[in-house]
Amino acid sequence: MLSKILFVISVDWTFVSHRLHLAEKALNDGYDVAILTKFTDYRKFIESKGIKTYTWNFSRKSLSPLNAIISIFELWKTIIIYRPNLIHSVAIKPVIYTGLIKKFYKKFSFVGALGGLGFIFSSEKTSAKLLKILIKFLLSFSLSDKKNKLILQNRDDEKIIFKSKLDKKEQEFIIKG
Repeated sequence: MLSKILFVISVDWTFVSHRLHLAEKALNDGYDVAILTKFTDYRKFIESKGIKTYTWNFSRKSLSPLNAIISIFELWKTIIIYRPNLIHSVAIKPVIYTGLIKKFYKKFSFVGALGGLGFIFSSEKTSAKLLKILIKFLLSFSLSDKKNKLILQNRDDEKIIFKSKLDKKEQEFIIKG
């Protein structure tokens, strides 16, 4: 059976600029590769590389619980249709959403990547502080499976994650961005 990798990424241009080389390597090694993302201008380009595409009506900035539920459902539906062996999710929301699904559907391996924890973890605004509590809880819960792996790009995020006990050291890797 051909191994399948699904990339779950907020928007297509970040995949092209930051993860396309990984997908091309996987294709060259004989893997079947797909992406779930919000498409802007790169769908045909991505498909021309031999990568299957799935549309995600995803909003990076939305704080709506309804939008979150819809995004999680679309991710779940793509997982059921594509049946990946490995999911590589990038950014806080895709990592959390994939980790939540993994809690209930364990038929795939999961690697999350955080390029940075963003303004929520650095801002002193009251709204950011409240969101930080929720994000810490959701990251902790969604990454609690010992088989999950997390890629970080800097030591500051590593310190925040371990101070918050969101992850276990053996599950985390630093790849400098």
